Amino acid sequence: MEEDLENQLNELKLEREEELKHIEQKQQQNQYETLLKQMKRYGTMNRISYSLRVSHYNQMQKRNTTKNQCLNNIMRNLKFLY
Repeated sequence: MEEDLENQLNELKLEREEELKHIEQKQQQNQYETLLKQMKRYGTMNRISYSLRVSHYNQMQKRNTTKNQCLNNIMRNLKFLY
């Protein structure tokens, strides 16, 4: 009788250990998936940030070109005045 109880206790311990291992594996898998999602999100944010910077740079280049054209036109007009 005592031996049966001891065997049952050992079986329960083994089952519990297996459950704990399974829970730990599941937690690791969840952490991995969360990290992967964060990396994807970060990569997407980097691409968006890069696109915005390029867009801003292009807009500034266009403005500078427009300013330069205006200045050139003013200078041309001033030359005609003298």
